[in-house]
Amino acid sequence: MADSVPNKTRLPIAPEPPLEDQGVAAKDPDSRLLYWAGLEVVESLLAGAGHAMEPLAVPGKGFMAQVGGVSYSAALVSPDEKLPGRFGGIQLSAFAPVPPSLSLSVVARLALDLPGARLGIDKDGDLALMQTIVVAGGVTRANIDIQFGFWLQNLERVRQAVMRHFLSGPEVVLH
Repeated sequence: MADSVPNKTRLPIAPEPPLEDQGVAAKDPDSRLLYWAGLEVVESLLAGAGHAMEPLAVPGKGFMAQVGGVSYSAALVSPDEKLPGRFGGIQLSAFAPVPPSLSLSVVARLALDLPGARLGIDKDGDLALMQTIVVAGGVTRANIDIQFGFWLQNLERVRQAVMRHFLSGPEVVLH
């Protein structure tokens, strides 16, 4: 029998959860393993944080909000081919206009201090912060909540750093 690509590279192969039960029962609901996310997971994360968001233009894919000049979205990514409406991750994004003095080098320095997130300037010149919560492979609801908490912390870190930079003038580094 020929080796498959994963076997040739000696990469571990994640076990596939049974289709009948995508969660493993546990005494504490927060410690139950989830192998996919649906709209209900995203809705509960956002509601728990007090965020009011509108559905995305593509139905069943997530939510978005516009607060001031900042656009936020929470989109479901990596659809499960066997289970419609179930996804392997949640992509959290925020886009905000920035002062022209905020250079790529300043953004690159700030990006080093954001656990699990990516920060850059998009093609429109907006500051773009993105973070993915990976659910595929099995995580607990408590883990999803912790990752969402990192997202909220990262948003606040970026907001504070941009404000410090803006108030200090273009010649000052963020830290």
